Amino acid sequence: MTQARTLNNRYEIQAKIGDGGMAAVYKALDLKLNRIVALKILRDSYSADPQFLVRFKREAEQAAGLNHPNIVRVYDVGDEGDLHYIVMEYIEGSNLKDVIMREAPFSTQRTIEIGTQICDAIAYSHSAGLIHRDIKPQNILMDKAGRVKVVDFGIAKSSNAATLTEAGITLGTVHYFSPEQAKGMPVLPQSDIYSIGVVLFELMTGRIPFDSDNPVALALKHIEEPAPSPRRYNAAIPVAMEQIILKSLSKDPYQRYASADQLSKALRNLENPASNNTQTMPPDMATPRPPVAPSRPTPPQIPVSRPATSAEPGQTMYQPVRPNPARQPQQPRYDGYEAAVPPPLPRSGAPRYYDDRDGPPAYRTDGRSAGATRGRPPVAEVESDYLSEVQGERGGGCLPWFLGGMAFLMVVALVVVLVLVLPQLTKNTPITATPVATLPNSTPVPVQKIVVPNLAGKTQKEAEDALKAAKLQPGEIKQEFSATLDTGRVISTEPKVNASVDVNTKISLTVSKGKETVPLIDYINTPPDATENQLKQLGLVVQRAEDNSPTVQKGAVIKTDPPGGPNVTVAKGSTVKLIISKGPAVVPTPIPVNPPTATPVPEQVQVPGVVGKAQADGFKILQNAGLRVRVEEWDEAIIRTKFSGPALDEALKTYANLKKGDVLGTDPPEGKIVNKGGEILMAIKK
Repeated sequence: MTQARTLNNRYEIQAKIGDGGMAAVYKALDLKLNRIVALKILRDSYSADPQFLVRFKREAEQAAGLNHPNIVRVYDVGDEGDLHYIVMEYIEGSNLKDVIMREAPFSTQRTIEIGTQICDAIAYSHSAGLIHRDIKPQNILMDKAGRVKVVDFGIAKSSNAATLTEAGITLGTVHYFSPEQAKGMPVLPQSDIYSIGVVLFELMTGRIPFDSDNPVALALKHIEEPAPSPRRYNAAIPVAMEQIILKSLSKDPYQRYASADQLSKALRNLENPASNNTQTMPPDMATPRPPVAPSRPTPPQIPVSRPATSAEPGQTMYQPVRPNPARQPQQPRYDGYEAAVPPPLPRSGAPRYYDDRDGPPAYRTDGRSAGATRGRPPVAEVESDYLSEVQGERGGGCLPWFLGGMAFLMVVALVVVLVLVLPQLTKNTPITATPVATLPNSTPVPVQKIVVPNLAGKTQKEAEDALKAAKLQPGEIKQEFSATLDTGRVISTEPKVNASVDVNTKISLTVSKGKETVPLIDYINTPPDATENQLKQLGLVVQRAEDNSPTVQKGAVIKTDPPGGPNVTVAKGSTVKLIISKGPAVVPTPIPVNPPTATPVPEQVQVPGVVGKAQADGFKILQNAGLRVRVEEWDEAIIRTKFSGPALDEALKTYANLKKGDVLGTDPPEGKIVNKGGEILMAIKK
């Protein structure tokens, strides 16, 4: 059995626990600190790229500086030969994607708990200058206590870097990355906000907002299509939560939350509205940006000269016409993002300006124009002030009368339904008291439901055809070993059999890879008990049998059935028979018919020394000595079955100092007197 590999005499690899696009993850033991860690080893295709390796090490070292309870710690970065690895905190649990597949849709409370922890982790990384760029449920771990741990800053990038798509590669996962990532543009902290929005959408609905089998088509959806309403798939989602999700999924990064901390506070405000006086910002409440030319005329405005104490000479500022001095609400200065959205602007008095030159926008009432707005109030703000002032003077206009009339008509229609229509519908039906239900803000349209068929045992093609016939779509294809199903046969589906799903829902198929195989090496002259233990650890069933052997000592293993070898594999769980030596067979001496004749004595030679020589040279030397040479390749596992004690240590030391193909030794060993023409085993390093 192959010995567990140890990197740099410190990290002993125990088991593989995950695979990613750029690396594989292993559970390992830190021998120095005696703790379990996660070891992320870069794939060979990336290890051969010097530029990628430089970036890999730099970004891993940056990630190692992150210390937050919701971020998986990075302990070490190193390499051994061609292997490059990162040592991380080991989390006992599962990733969020697996939890979503099992339990989604989540309740609002649980979504808030998970979402705020993700936001807290990303806000911390942003404060350290790192943008994650690949936030997805697969990179969010959940420990046994339910705590969120964000992992895989492997493609994270410093926000001060010159470019974030080196070598023309756009990094991130297509289902979760932002429109700017889809365009190949530089990422912003708001790019992570978009990815968090996709995760929140999936938590609340059990599905992602955009999907396609074609990565290019999927990227275009992120760029062009508006995000669908989460309440379309789950009517129980609160309107305020829907607004938070849709704001996070805005196409324009400046229309999203300005920071992960701001998104976290919006979620917490939704959880406990009385915690402060802030409100959740609806999707159209944009983070302030430079105003664009309005698509319709703005209300009339008149220039008003500033007092000499608050403006430069000759400078003009604008304010809505017909100001009402009687309404002058005092509004506190709002510097920064202490809440989800800024408080309402004053309707009159000093004009408001956005100041976003040096940080998050702040509202100013001192008359100084700052930032990209150049002293102009936003169009929507001027229109709102203008309408409120005009309606205030004219008593509200026709709108109250119109709304009142509509309300009256709705009441009349409801009375007609209750008095005339409802008794006819329930005339022959017993009336039972039912609680009065509060209708949701939007009533979902009933959709056709399909029952997931039983596809177990079918071929992949048969299963895909059956799904299409049932108005469903084949989804992700996963592969697993199966002890009972042949390769290519369906093991299970996700969602499970008989689950009720929408038309055209994608059904994931788990397909058999056949039986799992394990290596079976050549066991000769080995201790039976140790050999049996090794075979059982491989998952094999062991039986014993005995036979005579003229060459193998009594009580040792002669061979296995089936026979092993360097490239031999057998199905896991199959039976292997150990043939144990009973010693040489006793052959009776025949009675000579004729007087015995002298038996010629064979010529003998001494085994020459070939240890450390190349395979071809060693073979030639032994052949010239008149011996028949049999060559075997040995690795560390075979050496451990052949030797023990000091001899094993010496053999392993010799193995470590030789190159592949060099001679490890011979059997019989060097200096032994053997018959010329006899067979000799020459072992070479595998």
